[in-house]
Amino acid sequence: MRTQQEIINEVMAFPIFQQFEIVEKIQHNIKRSIKPQVVETQELSVEEKMAIVESLGGIAKVDGKLAPNDGKVKEDYSNYLSEKYK
Repeated sequence: MRTQQEIINEVMAFPIFQQFEIVEKIQHNIKRSIKPQVVETQELSVEEKMAIVESLGGIAKVDGKLAPNDGKVKEDYSNYLSEKYK
């Protein structure tokens, strides 16, 4: 059995168009192998999606501090831009 490096060296000796065909075939094989797994993990019910969203609530919360209101966020952003473009 040939090693991975031996296979790579052999492929690198082919003309570029043949190398490209090999790459396409490998990519096609990988996509075909992975696709069923990806589809299974992406199909979530509405209830599962809502549970995920609810579990993320408060993820950026800092203990002992209140969330900034819109006015505070705009002020902080304005100050940031003022400092950046001095």
